[in-house]
Amino acid sequence: MLKRNLDPKSFFYAGGLVEYPLSPKVALQGELLYTQIGGKMSKEAVPIPDSRVINFENTRYNLRFSQIQVPVSIKYSIIPQFSASVGMNIAFNLSSKVKTTFLGTDLYDYEGIKTLNLYPFLGAEYKFNKKFFVDAQYNFNFTKINTANGLPVKAGFLQTV
Repeated sequence: MLKRNLDPKSFFYAGGLVEYPLSPKVALQGELLYTQIGGKMSKEAVPIPDSRVINFENTRYNLRFSQIQVPVSIKYSIIPQFSASVGMNIAFNLSSKVKTTFLGTDLYDYEGIKTLNLYPFLGAEYKFNKKFFVDAQYNFNFTKINTANGLPVKAGFLQTV
């Protein structure tokens, strides 16, 4: 029997955004971001009674994906300082670094990473004044970011500005 442990990481974001008002309460927001996402994952072997497996080591993965992300959202202002948003984050993988450790051997590279990934998201924003705000979005992990038949990799992450 295998148990999976996941420790997701969101490293940093750099970029900008524009907002176009559609009405007094609704706006269209677009962003252009560079980021790295990933994390550490392990598959642990759990002994099964009367099993003939004598020695089976854990497999560890260290994943890091560099991406250009283009989140596009519709924002609704609940009150002038607070708004909620829903949208789609279109992410382009620029590079992937994957280190796999199995039976004491380190292997690098991971085949079958998709170039384009789509993350639907929900968000909220609070404006302190016209120049300063806090924005948080949760990007859901409904789809795999790899095309290989091996270990399925999904990325869901919290993004804050």
